[in-house]
Amino acid sequence: MKITLFQWGLLALLALTAGCFSMESAPIQSGSAGALRIRAAGGEPSEHVVIANNGWYLFNAWPLACGNARENSKFIWRFFSNDVNADILQNRLTRYAARKSCDVEELNVFNDEQVFLSIPGTSFPIPIPYVITFRETQISCVLVKSPIAGGAK
Repeated sequence: MKITLFQWGLLALLALTAGCFSMESAPIQSGSAGALRIRAAGGEPSEHVVIANNGWYLFNAWPLACGNARENSKFIWRFFSNDVNADILQNRLTRYAARKSCDVEELNVFNDEQVFLSIPGTSFPIPIPYVITFRETQISCVLVKSPIAGGAK
């Protein structure tokens, strides 16, 4: 099977512009000077978590490529799969919180969609209305240590 220059270029473009999944967390140190102060109803704040995924869509309907939000995945991208949605990210977040024995509080969801592409190396936006769109979903929350049932107050 012979692969043409166009096909190699298309593969390179998909690999370079594919979506990205990320999950970052930072501990919240209680009692330190300048620390984030959160009055949590359920317990003591443990860490701040931000989870995000983005990807490209054709005609704003069909997914082309996105970050792989599945746990223990072999590849960092998923092609022709709609992983840029809050349900998948929220499930991943709640499983992470359960492993840490924490509750999720102060949950914020951010969705963004763009139809402008930038020429690499420049700041010129090219309006390509709904031929190719870029979507991003981001969830931010605070994990709170679950109170011990029946424990001292």
